[in-house]
Amino acid sequence: MSTLTSPRLTYARLSATNVAAFHALAIDEHIRRYLLDGELVDFAWCDEQLAASDSLFVERSVGIWLAAPAATSDEPLGFCGFIRFPETGPEPQLLYALLPAFTGQGYATEMATALVDYVRVHTTAREIISAVDEPNVASCRVLEKLGFEQTHTSPGAFGQILHFKWKLEPASQHRGR
Repeated sequence: MSTLTSPRLTYARLSATNVAAFHALAIDEHIRRYLLDGELVDFAWCDEQLAASDSLFVERSVGIWLAAPAATSDEPLGFCGFIRFPETGPEPQLLYALLPAFTGQGYATEMATALVDYVRVHTTAREIISAVDEPNVASCRVLEKLGFEQTHTSPGAFGQILHFKWKLEPASQHRGR
């Protein structure tokens, strides 16, 4: 599946045609503060993420999407999806990132909800994991709002990394949100 929608957003699968937009998001200071530990990434990193995302779509039917307002679908306001982080193991982790102008408006919750629903319907996964730097209180609230439970902590660049897990009920038991 290359597109996904939610009430206010449309999502386009990361591809060669939008990797420059992904790079523009990834170098934003606000986005890289937590997702990339402040590191400034180059186009080669974005190309690596594109290849990894393509592999995850083949292997698990998940990867990275760019999110844009459904009304315009022009410039992405962030990205979301699943990425493997070598330091935390082989399981892909849920992530979402927004440009600062779009934070505090419920977009992160909308993106995370769309991804959880997508996983429930389009994959055989029965749990989703995510990790958040402890100072990123807003992302912790999003995960908790969706029913994720903190499982453990580990050391990180900004103090503790909080690890979360959510066990999915089968799609036939899902009653909607």
